Formats: sequence, structure tokens, C-alpha cells
Amino acid sequence: MTLISDRHICLRNDLMMLNVLRFSRISSSLTNCHTVLLRQNILFTWRKLSTSSNDRDATVRLDNIFSDYNREKVVAKMKDAKPLYRPEKLMKKGREAAVLVPMCHIEGEPALLFMMRSRYLKNHRGEISFPGGMKDPSDRDLIHTALRETFEEIGLPEDCVDVWGTIPPSPSRNGGWVTPVLGYCNNIKIEQLNLNHSEVEEVFVRKISTLCDPANQRMTQWRYLDTRGYTLPVFLGEEHRIWGLTAIFIHQVLNLIAPGLYNFKLNHKS
Repeated sequence: MTLISDRHICLRNDLMMLNVLRFSRISSSLTNCHTVLLRQNILFTWRKLSTSSNDRDATVRLDNIFSDYNREKVVAKMKDAKPLYRPEKLMKKGREAAVLVPMCHIEGEPALLFMMRSRYLKNHRGEISFPGGMKDPSDRDLIHTALRETFEEIGLPEDCVDVWGTIPPSPSRNGGWVTPVLGYCNNIKIEQLNLNHSEVEEVFVRKISTLCDPANQRMTQWRYLDTRGYTLPVFLGEEHRIWGLTAIFIHQVLNLIAPGLYNFKLNHKS
């Protein structure tokens, strides 16, 4: 028994120093019974050594959804993300626009920030949206568009946003294309935001936990005479009902940042 214990210790130490062992070399110096026992222990130790702390913490939870590790995963997936819908009727070239999807913490909980557009606007008045607008010729790119418009509308400075990247654009009802820009804004105090009341009625947040709750998820179907139509998400649960392009962007974003937490599947009925 002492001999076997000593070999266990030696093999364990060698494994931790070299990170690799060939089982055939071990097997040649031990009986079959001892080989099986040691092989099991070596595999267990190897898996522990070869699994980084990031891999062990790979499950997305509400307390790590905005972590650096999840950020890296999301950025990698954004490159292959696809729009939720692109109906042929809207597939015409129009002006480019961008919105910021502000990810933030409110009272220690992960959330998304929204705004209600002013009731005095000519277009889209009273609608729930993310901050953003049309691209100006002077904008460097669509990320700059989203950040500039966000500052103009709700007073959130550009340097307060850690941009994760963009999601492929979706068509709007007016024929333009809207690109969502994903950005983390840390802890936001709504009362300290400087709203442009000619454009913004109010701002509010929805905790990601409530958006992921199936009790707050609905679907709506849209049909055109010459197309199959499409199914879109709707989010309930609090004062404001969120639908349309904003709900589409929520669905895209949560699928990217909260796999396992967000399991809303859209089922289209022909």
C-alpha cells in the first residue's frame, strides 16, 4: 500500500509540473489493476489542470453577464449574428440610422435602459425605443452616430460607454436601416441624466431578469398580402409594453448576452 501511495504522489507531482503524461509509460511499470486506478486519478487531475478558471465560470448568470469573459464571447458571436427579420417589402435602400442598446447596472442588478419618445414629435411619438437616430454626414461611423444621438437625447457622455460592437441592421418602417450598437454603461442613475425633453418624454430601465421571464414574453404576427409574414416578440411585465423594432433588438441582444437565461423562441404560424 505504501508503494502504491508513493507512486500516486510522484505521478501527481509530475503531472502538475509537466501538464502531460503518457499512460503507456505508466502502464508498463504497474499491474493492470493499479493502472486503471491511476489512470482515473490522472484523468481527473488533468481535467482540473487543463480547465481554466474562465472555463469553470463559463455559465452565464445574472451576476456575471457583463463580465469581461462574457464580453469576449459576445463580441465573437456578434460577427455571425443575423437579423430577426427582413421582409421583402422593406428591402430597399434607405438612410442609415443607429441606436445604442445601453446595458447597465441598476441597484446592483443587470438591466437595459430605454426611453419614451416625446409625444410632441411628428414621427414615432410616444413610442418606446433605445436612444439613437439618423446618421449625419459628419459622423465617423454608425457607432459614433449612436453615441452622439444618445448624448443629445439623454445626456449620457460617450466616454461613459464601453462599446462591445454592432449587430447587423434591420429595416425600419420608413425604409431606412437601423444598426444596434451594444454598450455597457456601468451604474446609471436615471435622475442624473440630462434629458432633451423636446425629443424624450422619459427614460426607464427593465431588469434583464424580468425580460428573461417567460411570464413577460408574448408574440405578435405581421402579414403582407404578397409575403408569408413574420413573427415578432413583445415584452410585458411593467408599465410600458415594448414591441416593434425595439423588441426585436432586445430579442437579438438577450440571445447573445444571456444564453441559458433567455430561452424565448418565436414560432411562426403560416
